[in-house]
This record gives sequence, structure tokens and C-alpha cells, in this order.
Amino acid sequence: MMWLILISILYLLANVVDFILTKQGLARGLNVESSPIVLSYYEPWGLKGIILLKGLMVVVVCTEFALVKIQCIKKGRKKYTAEILLFVAAILTTTGGLLWLRF
Repeated sequence: MMWLILISILYLLANVVDFILTKQGLARGLNVESSPIVLSYYEPWGLKGIILLKGLMVVVVCTEFALVKIQCIKKGRKKYTAEILLFVAAILTTTGGLLWLRF
């Protein structure tokens, strides 16, 4: 369970980095946000909307993986499936933000 907590923190930090990169990109006019979901929060509320969306995503994703981990523990499985998937999500979130800023 300790690994899940550490990787959840990593996922939170990846979303913070993604927000910072998005903020920088939008402030500099480098790119336009192409995600319709993010736009639906950004257009009416600005950066506060993106913070709200990112916060909701972190809470939902981390809760979901915690529930998966609890089920694995209850069934006697000691696989690190939840931790691996959350780690991959953190890497993809950071990579997506870096690629978005680059292009």
C-alpha cells in the first residue's frame, strides 16, 4: 500500500507540472488547448477551471486505484497492477504536457 501512496503523490505532482506547462503555454500564446474537456472548464472559468478539472482527475483516479488495490488485498493478490498503471498515467501526463509545450 505504501507504493500506491508514493505513486499517487507522483501522479499529483505530474498533474501540477502539466498545469504549470499548460499555464505557461497559454500565457505565451504558444498553443491553443486542444482538449475539448479542458476547454469546457477553461473557457468559462479560466485557469481556475483547469485547476478544478485537474483536482477532480487526481481525486477520481487515485481513489479508483486505491479501490483496485483494496480488492487485490482482499482477494490475496499481491500484484502491483494499480501501482504500475498509476505510474504509467503519471509518466503519460508529464510527457503529454512537455510535448504540448514543445509543439
